[in-house]
Amino acid sequence: MPETVILRFRDHRTDVDTIKAHAILIRKFKYVWWGWWRKDSEPRHKTIIQELGERARKNELEIGLFDLSTSRYFVASASDFLPNSRSRGSPDAKRTPSYYPDSRKVEAWIKLDTIKNVSLAEFIRKFGEPPISEHTFFPISKEHKSRETKPEDFTRVRSDCVVHISDIHLGADHGFPLKKYIGKDDPVIERVKRDINAICEGKIGLIVVSGDLGSRGDGNTLLIEGLDFLNALHRELEVPKEAMLVIPGNHDFRLSEYQPTDFSHERPFNTTLREFYGAYDPDERFRRFVFPSGRHVEFLLINSVRLRKTEEANYGYVEWPLYESRLRARRPDADVTRIAVLHHHLISMPREELLNNDYCHAALSTTIDSGAVIEGLQAHGFRLALHGHQHVPGIARISRGVIDGNNEANEPNDLEVLSAGSAGED
Repeated sequence: MPETVILRFRDHRTDVDTIKAHAILIRKFKYVWWGWWRKDSEPRHKTIIQELGERARKNELEIGLFDLSTSRYFVASASDFLPNSRSRGSPDAKRTPSYYPDSRKVEAWIKLDTIKNVSLAEFIRKFGEPPISEHTFFPISKEHKSRETKPEDFTRVRSDCVVHISDIHLGADHGFPLKKYIGKDDPVIERVKRDINAICEGKIGLIVVSGDLGSRGDGNTLLIEGLDFLNALHRELEVPKEAMLVIPGNHDFRLSEYQPTDFSHERPFNTTLREFYGAYDPDERFRRFVFPSGRHVEFLLINSVRLRKTEEANYGYVEWPLYESRLRARRPDADVTRIAVLHHHLISMPREELLNNDYCHAALSTTIDSGAVIEGLQAHGFRLALHGHQHVPGIARISRGVIDGNNEANEPNDLEVLSAGSAGED
């Protein structure tokens, strides 16, 4: 049975500091209710919450709170854990910060009597290294010590040929028929097969789909046409599902219904991949392969469709600290080529940015934190980055130097960036 828990949080509104909002109520009422907003892809932990509640009511528990995006760490004393009542919401609205938009959506409530800011070293001493998963609720034992991530085994593929496709845009923006008809354009799958036969002699090892499988966040399109398309790639190109890498694009999430608390706007995309793979965890970010030539490759799958706030829906955002913490636990291997895959641009490929008033969640190519992403990829030995998004094929080389603590510029490694056009718009 876990003895305590670590909670990952983030300030979901720019006008609210999560910790300060709770601390104010602790000073006023001696305690506050902290809501755990479970991500849609996380377990509910019902039994664990019940067990932690029984222990906390007898003796206060020390729990950890941390925000990787701002490198803040806290120790809090918890005196109760309660599963949320969907009909009632917070156990005590007066002792709950008012910024919770709908407290009925909270998975569980935790009664906190104190919250204390601590250094990373102090946090590690009490709880071990901050978890590197993107989940938000981490049951741990007090003996928990973070271990270096054990790299996954390499999956052997049948060919050195890698096919990178992007921006299929099934649904409203797709430019080709879904099936073959006499006198009409061929479906995309037929065109892909012809190109592969010409370039790879019909035999490929790996498929990378760098986002925008669907159009305009249409969940029905993803679950029907998107799933059919992925199955067609698997079947027609004879590529095992484990050798197909699929990441989200801005058209794959319902950004108009953005939910920074439970991430339910990602549900149709995640459900589609769960149906396709049989088991799918959006928190899984590393995939490793060995090719017939003997080359070993590690892929980092990046979700660049995050939002700091809804007003920034036109831009990509990675929240690089989530990936930095994972990469620090995985040392680069000189014998393994590292490749990153994301949807948005690291540098602008269009010669001029043009606003698209038809869909306000895709108008610009920019990734807001691309500087941090580029520096991070270079620092961790990545050689190549693949992306899609603005339908402009291109090749670029980035070499971004960083000033170190001694005010000296390091000698950066080159990062090649390959931008895919659209495979689905005519």
